[in-house]
Amino acid sequence: MVIELRQIVGQLKNNRKENMTTKNDPMENSNEKKFFIVEKYIGYQTERYNIHNQKMYDLTTAVKKLLALDTLNEDRERYSYHLQEVDFSMVDKPLVLTDEVKEDKSWKDCVDESLPF
Repeated sequence: MVIELRQIVGQLKNNRKENMTTKNDPMENSNEKKFFIVEKYIGYQTERYNIHNQKMYDLTTAVKKLLALDTLNEDRERYSYHLQEVDFSMVDKPLVLTDEVKEDKSWKDCVDESLPF
């Protein structure tokens, strides 16, 4: 965990230097890498992973939240927090609905009136 945090702090310093040399263009920030904060829970014979707040964060915000969560974490044996870079390479094209999904029926036609509820 300490090595990961040192690498992240190094990346933050590099990003800060790059941001100082570029203009404050809002479109430029949209190309910035995004990260999830993944919460790992270890229960009895199971592991569970959740994305914290179901949100993506830029690197600076993600590290701040990760450090805050790690600081407030009282049960370190069961809970741990990790950064995961969001990969948009799988979402090159929008999904296209197939003919099976496109139906002309209204929902009222699909309801069976004989059911009591």
